[in-house]
Amino acid sequence: MKIIEIVILVIMLLGVLIGLKKGAVKEIFELIGTLAILIISYLLKSYLTALLIKTMPFFNFKGYVGLYSLNFLIYDVISFVVVFVLLYCILNILINIAGFIDYLVKLSLVYNTVSKIIGAILGAVNGLIFVFIACYIMLEIPYTQKYVMESSMATKIVERTPVLNVTFSKGILVGEDVYLKLKDYTFNEEDVENMNISIATSVAKYALVEKPLIQASIDNGKLHLNHVIIA
Repeated sequence: MKIIEIVILVIMLLGVLIGLKKGAVKEIFELIGTLAILIISYLLKSYLTALLIKTMPFFNFKGYVGLYSLNFLIYDVISFVVVFVLLYCILNILINIAGFIDYLVKLSLVYNTVSKIIGAILGAVNGLIFVFIACYIMLEIPYTQKYVMESSMATKIVERTPVLNVTFSKGILVGEDVYLKLKDYTFNEEDVENMNISIATSVAKYALVEKPLIQASIDNGKLHLNHVIIA
């Protein structure tokens, strides 16, 4: 069993234990809230991604010298994390201000045993969601892609988690495609331009970043490609 799979199981177990402690009502409220902001974060991140691509420099990553197109993936995942964390903080602030959860938890104590059992089940689902988030983020970062792609458990979670696998499909497809392109890649000055174009084309193909924005990045020299048009 790979280390990442052990970590996944530990997170799932922690989810069960936390759910057991919190009970059904609080756990289901948090589950619905987390799912909602997760989906909203993915839908909203494109605006921040576009802003970062337009205004921030493109970095030359160690081990992937000259592959400036990887910045599309990096800025995309940064945008997702920023939006998700922001919305998650807002959700928790609203919950605390309203005091709604505490009230519901007190009601659930009437059905204490049943509540704990249901809470444990929902906690496992919550754990699965956070595992999905972690695996998705790793899949968009070149240095960590292999840990997801080389684990059948992690790959199945990313590809088969209901709702999320559809919502995040663009990022998943790009991450998997880029991993396969880079898997056996060895730095060669003659191949850098072709690989840059290939990665940028993949990003455009699955619409992770809008094609006009990719083309603009090429035209203004951020990708260090001359006279290239993304099909």
